[in-house]
Amino acid sequence: MVSDRRIRWVPQVKLRFEASLDLDYVTTVREKSWADRYAIAPEHAPLERLHREPAYRFLGFEWGYAEVSTPLGRTELAFSRRDTEAARALRDRLAVRGVLG
Repeated sequence: MVSDRRIRWVPQVKLRFEASLDLDYVTTVREKSWADRYAIAPEHAPLERLHREPAYRFLGFEWGYAEVSTPLGRTELAFSRRDTEAARALRDRLAVRGVLG
């Protein structure tokens, strides 16, 4: 969801991992495309995000899952196409703020 000030998304389709980014904290933006996918990768002030990672590691083996909060300075938002409504709205908001060409 894109508003005038923020973007919100739910990674991995799990509501408890919902994330939000204030567009005022975005410093630079890169646009990417590969095959038929399109992505916008904003760099921003560190954002605490909850995600899953292996709970145990030993000699290259990993098992179990733990939910940890990690500060991230870059987020990659992928879209099915460049001309989707959400991608266009996000590009418009970032262009108004002067961080997207």
